[in-house]
Amino acid sequence: MFGFPKAERSDIEGHKRHYLKSVIFQVKFEATDEIGKNKDGIASIFKDQFPRANDLKQGQFEVSFKVDETPIIQSVNQKGAGFQLKPLDGLKVFSFTEDAISLTISGNVYKGFDNIKDNIIHLIEVFKLCKITSFNRVAIRKLNIIEFEVEDSIENQINPMQILELIINPSLIGNTTYFPQSECVIRNIHTINYSKDKNRLNLRYGLVVPDVTIKKGQILVDIDLFTVDNVSVDSLESLSFEINSEIFNIFNWAISEGARKKLRE
Repeated sequence: MFGFPKAERSDIEGHKRHYLKSVIFQVKFEATDEIGKNKDGIASIFKDQFPRANDLKQGQFEVSFKVDETPIIQSVNQKGAGFQLKPLDGLKVFSFTEDAISLTISGNVYKGFDNIKDNIIHLIEVFKLCKITSFNRVAIRKLNIIEFEVEDSIENQINPMQILELIINPSLIGNTTYFPQSECVIRNIHTINYSKDKNRLNLRYGLVVPDVTIKKGQILVDIDLFTVDNVSVDSLESLSFEINSEIFNIFNWAISEGARKKLRE
């Protein structure tokens, strides 16, 4: 899609772990009241995997990002027509509104693209039920967090900028330790936005403000890739696979060889 080096299949299959905090899959379509009308039917389709259901009332909002980014959890607009489905452990969330469906998966339970693919199969039934034939947006967003220990005092603290250089591809960040007193830097985020034809990419990476309550610093690699083209239901699975593959290419390119090695251990 955007010319990133293609990751070898051995790289993908060789990973024994990941850095994922959450994965978000989303489709958007023309607003329809069929979603609200068929709530019981939709819940029935997912009853085995997502038995918990709750309505989202008017004015209730979930965590979201800017308009041109894929939300972590789908927010509800002021018309308030929405509901959620969850498994018993609550580690996945299906959100349904009149113009969007999103699936948020915790990194703790994400095992690979098959997690998304399996749910697309069930979503096909939802689209038939609600007479949805095409989408104006298909998106996958993957939020990767690499944590490291943070000490109480600067004197005992490992320079976080040096840790950044260990995790992120050196070509992307340059000599970050060149800054004076770089051990005092608490945030260093880089943002790159791509637009090519109908495809969009928001890439953010860098050092996040540490959580001193748990003494953890964090390195972020946030990849949000989506298309704003008109996409048919029949093309959804293949397009989603293509987006997911490109996200892996980007991630593999964005981190250092040392960070990739850790994933294989």
